[in-house]
Amino acid sequence: ASSQDIRLTDTLQVASAQTASSSADRKKLAAYYAPAKGASFSQRDFEALLGRPVPPNQTPTKGNYTFNTPIGDMQDSFIARQLYGVLSKQMAKMVAGQEDTPMGLLMNAMMKEMPLRSILMFGGGSLNRGMLEALLVMINGKFFKGAGALIKALFNK
Repeated sequence: ASSQDIRLTDTLQVASAQTASSSADRKKLAAYYAPAKGASFSQRDFEALLGRPVPPNQTPTKGNYTFNTPIGDMQDSFIARQLYGVLSKQMAKMVAGQEDTPMGLLMNAMMKEMPLRSILMFGGGSLNRGMLEALLVMINGKFFKGAGALIKALFNK
């Protein structure tokens, strides 16, 4: 069956004692309600829309990396630089002869912005979650603790 074959239908009435209202002040958001062509918005305008201050946009530092940190942002760690080098070589093999094409440029850009967790998908089963967790510990500056966890993960594979 497909979405074209919907046989049952019904009407639904929603009743509530609560009223919906926006926490945003429409006067503060005038730029969003009637934007000029090609308008840009300040951070203050966006914070008025968001209803709170925008958190600082800071690159995580060694010791604070997570599975969601892009590999390209981990360059202050020796282990991460080595991992990035290995992944870059594999990517170069995939786009050999197409480096300057849109696809090749996209693949290289993707490589820098790819979060660490995505290695599990692209690893082809060579890395499991425990091994990647151990690598993350090493990347965060706890080499021996991570190395021990990596050895343990290798035996549990």
